[in-house]
Amino acid sequence: MVALYIYIDEIAKRIELFDDEKISVTSSVQDIADVSKAKTDFTQSFTIPASPTNNEIFKHWYESSIDGGFDHRVKYNGYIEIDTRTFRDGAFALNDVKYKNGMLDAYSIVFYGKAKNIKDILKEDKLANLDFSALNHTFTSTEVINRITSNSYDVSYPLFANDRIYNYNTGGSNDITINAGSIHWNSLFPAIPLSEILSRIATKYDLNFTGAFLDYPQFTKLWMLFKNAESFSQKLTPLRVNFTTKNAALTNAEVNLTTDEIGFQGTGYRNVRLQITTASTQPYDILVYKNNALHGSYAGVIGNSNDIFINEFITTQSINDKFTLAIQGQAGMSFTSLLTYTRGFGSSAVSYTASGTSQTIGSTIDIGGYAPDLKLIDLITGLIKMFNLVIIPQDETTYELIPLELYYNDGRYNDISANVITDEIDLKKTSMYKNINFKYQTSENILNTKFNDLFLSTRNFAYGDLAYEQIDSLESSTFSVELPFENAMYERKSNSNFQTITFKKSDLSNYIPKPLLMYDNGVQTVTPNIKIDLNTGSYSTIVQYRRFSNDYSNGTILTLNWGEEISTWFLSNVSNGLYKRHYENYLGNIFNIKSRLVIVKCYFNPVELIDIKLNDRIIIRDKKYTINKLTTDLTSGETTLELLTDYRSGEVPIGNRFAFEPFYEVDNREQTIEVLLLRNVSPVISLQASLYGWIDYIPTDYYNDTTIRVDISQNTTGSQRIGYITGKWEDELGTINDIEIPIIQNA
Repeated sequence: MVALYIYIDEIAKRIELFDDEKISVTSSVQDIADVSKAKTDFTQSFTIPASPTNNEIFKHWYESSIDGGFDHRVKYNGYIEIDTRTFRDGAFALNDVKYKNGMLDAYSIVFYGKAKNIKDILKEDKLANLDFSALNHTFTSTEVINRITSNSYDVSYPLFANDRIYNYNTGGSNDITINAGSIHWNSLFPAIPLSEILSRIATKYDLNFTGAFLDYPQFTKLWMLFKNAESFSQKLTPLRVNFTTKNAALTNAEVNLTTDEIGFQGTGYRNVRLQITTASTQPYDILVYKNNALHGSYAGVIGNSNDIFINEFITTQSINDKFTLAIQGQAGMSFTSLLTYTRGFGSSAVSYTASGTSQTIGSTIDIGGYAPDLKLIDLITGLIKMFNLVIIPQDETTYELIPLELYYNDGRYNDISANVITDEIDLKKTSMYKNINFKYQTSENILNTKFNDLFLSTRNFAYGDLAYEQIDSLESSTFSVELPFENAMYERKSNSNFQTITFKKSDLSNYIPKPLLMYDNGVQTVTPNIKIDLNTGSYSTIVQYRRFSNDYSNGTILTLNWGEEISTWFLSNVSNGLYKRHYENYLGNIFNIKSRLVIVKCYFNPVELIDIKLNDRIIIRDKKYTINKLTTDLTSGETTLELLTDYRSGEVPIGNRFAFEPFYEVDNREQTIEVLLLRNVSPVISLQASLYGWIDYIPTDYYNDTTIRVDISQNTTGSQRIGYITGKWEDELGTINDIEIPIIQNA
């Protein structure tokens, strides 16, 4: 028996159902027709009787004159039970009521899965709305140089050329190895780890992001450049204007000396003017905050100011708005403030003042002031697309982020042959798109432009992107994944260990890049050394710098390019692009000539219904499938499964891969690599002692996904060699099986 419970005033109340009401719940991980979208549980609208019990629950919503009635604008928490077992937690919303023969007959309601829609939570907020104040630091040449040369800080200053060209060991005015071409310490934009941004999103919106993916190097090493202007200008931490005295006629609703908030009492015309008096000759910005969010600014003010920041008719909709003001300097400065608050206009205007004593702006840089212009929802969506993630809601505000392939790896075998209605099986072809595109935002970078001028006409996609066209396909649609980020081309200066980006267009004018993600490669030594101009007539010499790039090596070279490109650092082809690592298996399976979309109908008992998971690996008569979508009639147990045949590459079927990479390829040097072990369905992974003299690791038992260190000796044989990390695992039938994780070391 199915039961619906809705929480009204924190009390769970059971909703009465029609005897013949069909309740259909659909769950989907990724729809084959749109593999770039992640979805969570939902249901179609269903109808319930307008019984006395339901009328009480929905507070007679059909009668609009009732005060304090049921609020159709919001969702109410609730859950669905099957035979007293909780099937889904979520929320209910009211759609409408229906009349029959002039009499109230039924309500139409809808049930939503337990996860809040992240887009609804983040709305249109941008990076600039986050609080980065904990990353602010004293802005001095010593502090910046420390953050250039060390990898122990959460704010670094990449050696990227923002408004000039960096030459290396060439002589001349742009040679950064001599004083004449030195890098000005205060010309560099900051960068922060992407994990810091995700953490601040979680804090601000009371969310929790979990998952082993967040501990993988491909995420932990990912940073974002904070650059929102062509050239760097110092932005110190904004200082709120503090009003200490006011005219007694100003109410606390109008000027609050405790909170420094400016607001309104009553309605009508208001004019508010701020006068700043300062002896400083350095530019500063006046920032206007509305309800604690940045509302506007007056940029580049020099000397005294007398600006109007509120000049409008106040309505009942705006009387709750609260404004605060702040001064953001490009250098330390002192100022005093005078606020003039005017009610009415013309001959009826009356003005009053509030003032503040002298305030001083210190030398702490405002990291958030350099945040790129990027919506938070676009950042999250970009990550989902980049790494082909699925989002698994754990509760109302907790989301687990898992790469799709690893999500399936966590699944179990589920033989449902006995549940299938044999005369209800349909076979369909999978979506065979004519065109497949993976792309970044178009870059204006001079090197990107030159590369595309040379090669775009022959390969049909820009640097870092990937595209494929099936010439003889009968399909006409296009599958496209586009990231909100830029992929600027790096340059490694000739015969050196110095790598940079030059933010110049083809005409050598400066430009502001789209949000740029990059990998932290740690500290890199350079010879000859790099000169830093301290702007005092003195120079500092640095022997190393924190190197950022769009690829990094963890034994295997990984890249942020979609497809295979020549690495500007390693100077060789790098094939482990985003497509190969995160989309090839999935899309390759869909486009396999043997693949079919299989629609089957099954019957499940209540226990089976509650137990089935979207990442179960379905077995029907010895054939393996993954679930694309399942739709269940909770009242009858009849379930329609949309399955995709599983023909992923490799001898080992999906779910039995025990390392994040199918193999690890390294060069001939002596080195240590990190290998992420995946426990999968086995209760334990038992690594055996290495069988190869040139491979060494600790043989022990692992009960969770674990990153191990593997030592590899130098290859002096003159030829490629292959060895394996070996171990044992236990399948669901209790059978012990061998594990072999290949290590390939080139000559």
